[in-house]
Amino acid sequence: VLHTLPFDADRKRMSVIIRETSGKKRVIVLTKGADATVLPVLSTDFCSSDHGEDVIFNAQEHLSMYAKEGLRTLCLSMKVWSEEEYSEWKEKHEEAELDMLDRENLLAESTIRAEKDLELLGVTAIEDRLQDGVPECIHSLREAGIRVWVLTGDKVETAVNIAYSSRLFSPSMDLLNIGANGVRSVSDLLDEYLKRLARAQEVSSDAGDSFGLVLNAATMSYCLDPHNLERFVRLLRGCRSVLCCRATPLQKAQLVSLAKNQLKGKVLAIGDGANDVSMIQGADVGVGLSGQEGMQAVMSSDFAMARFRFLSTLLLVHGHWNYYRLAQTILYFFYKNAMLVFVIFWYQIFNGFSAQVPIDPVYLMVYNLLFTSVPPLLYGCLDQDASSELLIECPKLYEQGRLGKRYRWYSFWINIIDAIWQSLVVFFVCYLTYQNTDVDMWTFGHLLVTQLTIVNTFHLALFVQYWTWPMFWSMFLSVLSFFICALLYNGFVTANWTWTNVKDPPSMVSLKSFSSLEFWMALVISVVLCLTPRYVFISVVNTVAPSTTLRTKLGAEDGIKKTESRFTACAVGCLSVPFKCARMCCKEKTTVRVEELR
Repeated sequence: VLHTLPFDADRKRMSVIIRETSGKKRVIVLTKGADATVLPVLSTDFCSSDHGEDVIFNAQEHLSMYAKEGLRTLCLSMKVWSEEEYSEWKEKHEEAELDMLDRENLLAESTIRAEKDLELLGVTAIEDRLQDGVPECIHSLREAGIRVWVLTGDKVETAVNIAYSSRLFSPSMDLLNIGANGVRSVSDLLDEYLKRLARAQEVSSDAGDSFGLVLNAATMSYCLDPHNLERFVRLLRGCRSVLCCRATPLQKAQLVSLAKNQLKGKVLAIGDGANDVSMIQGADVGVGLSGQEGMQAVMSSDFAMARFRFLSTLLLVHGHWNYYRLAQTILYFFYKNAMLVFVIFWYQIFNGFSAQVPIDPVYLMVYNLLFTSVPPLLYGCLDQDASSELLIECPKLYEQGRLGKRYRWYSFWINIIDAIWQSLVVFFVCYLTYQNTDVDMWTFGHLLVTQLTIVNTFHLALFVQYWTWPMFWSMFLSVLSFFICALLYNGFVTANWTWTNVKDPPSMVSLKSFSSLEFWMALVISVVLCLTPRYVFISVVNTVAPSTTLRTKLGAEDGIKKTESRFTACAVGCLSVPFKCARMCCKEKTTVRVEELR
């Protein structure tokens, strides 16, 4: 082997230059590549000869036959150089390699000179099998409402055959093929396809799901022309699946950018080779597959996996859980901190807005750091509104995150209103408890911070849907640690305490409060009054307008095996007793009313 001319995205060919070790010791150029890149560089003499015409005709017949069978094809070609031709090319090629200013362009020109006037040897075809689970994975993603685009370098016939076998296209789908050349021709084709889409949508609003788009990368530049771009985007939006053939790495990146900027969608790109790196880096989320294609895609991605079928678990399960946990945790933190601020605000009304805080500074420092920090974090890491089996079995549940149903604009205000109500209850229950008494400010504040800690913990318990022992113990130990820390702190503080820099140290406050019946009665009343509206609200919503996830969970007993822990089953059973009784009463009243009407 004298030289190796590597593959690149522009030429889409690879060549080696060899010298025979025996016989005439000729210098031979061997080139392989796709038919679209090899056939144009064949020599004129070879193409016009009888032998060359027969070879090209037979090759094209075999290429069409192999492509229809879903095989990947390559064309092989060669030419023989004389010593003078090789020496002349070698001299210029070495100069290009040593050039410091324009090395890449000179090497590209030298490579093109070597790969011209070739003679076709034949074609090869190999079977590129799909990994296990790929059709099922793509079908699940499409059922979840995710638009699936396949960008490949294969021929149109091969790509379409693979698209059917991978369930990207269904037999009932109407394929729209953009294969015209020229801006005007593509424009007319886009107009025709948009009219077909409009007619189908007049019949059914879901007509877009029955159309698939096949795009030849050679016409992509015409589609992205400013004259056609707006109609091309409308066509992409109206098609359920898109297949782009003969796409270069740059064109893959352009389509990803188009989906992000024009379609305003969140894009996940998955690939396994070096030619997918630009596409993966340009997407919002990049996934690399480790395999025989190398590790370039994995090194440039956000997530790495060994099989394509794991993508359904990543999106439908972990993606669903991640959105649910983030939305719920963020709303809870908004509520928790707003409640603390509003409690202090109500106190300001009674002290002339002097900015005096009734709660001990030590409690303020550790309130968010220790007493109310671990349960929300575990809730944001462990809670599940549906099991993994249910999410895989029912891909449509993914729409909760895809459409942003859990975190709406009004979700924030509902939690803020709830925080205002609970802060009012906490403050005025405490205020009425110690009204017309001689308790000091620190005793008043101690009841406030105890109410805040207990109410916040029980409020979070209302939202937990997947009870685990870590979740239970975090709540129990958080409440227990508050009382232990309060008693320990009570033992350290004396009349000469100066660490918190307050005028009257809170000496013996905790012990006095915990030994008072008023303290415990106020605590119980505040917890009940604070959580009752939220409990009623959740009950009404889940009864009148349950979410898709809840309806699916309730119906899962018939077809899907549920995997609940004993702790979860016990907790759900206890909490659901009032709902079941109410629903049975409503059902009995409805039955009696129907019989009266009869």
